[in-house]
Amino acid sequence: MTPLNTNLLLNCMLTISFLILMWRIDDPNILITLFAFLGFLMFLVLKFILVLRDRKSKSSK
Repeated sequence: MTPLNTNLLLNCMLTISFLILMWRIDDPNILITLFAFLGFLMFLVLKFILVLRDRKSKSSK
């Protein structure tokens, strides 16, 4: 996969997971809210890793 496609897919997944988190924030079952939050954090960490790796590869050139 090219970096542009990877970034676009990750941005879409980050947006979708955020929307699911906002949709489930008032759920009476705390586990559903916790899993939605953990899913959002997972995509957020992946985004940070990809951005830092991309910046590191650009600065070494």
